[in-house]
Amino acid sequence: MTTYTLLGIQHVDFKNNAGETITGTNLFVCYKDPSVDGLRTDKYFVKPEIKFPDIKLKDAIIIYFNSRGKVEGVAKA
Repeated sequence: MTTYTLLGIQHVDFKNNAGETITGTNLFVCYKDPSVDGLRTDKYFVKPEIKFPDIKLKDAIIIYFNSRGKVEGVAKA
């Protein structure tokens, strides 16, 4: 299980090109990856129906994914 360091939180609420409203939260994280010198960074989209704990920048978190690679949960590490 990978532990991530939270670098940024972005709340999103916009209409895409098809006119659909997209809402949720982007989590920007970093973590150790043996194929990278230093730390790897990624962005994960969290749907609004997925509740996560009160987290702040630099917190260590665990992100849980479903079988399709979509975020299904977030917890403090």
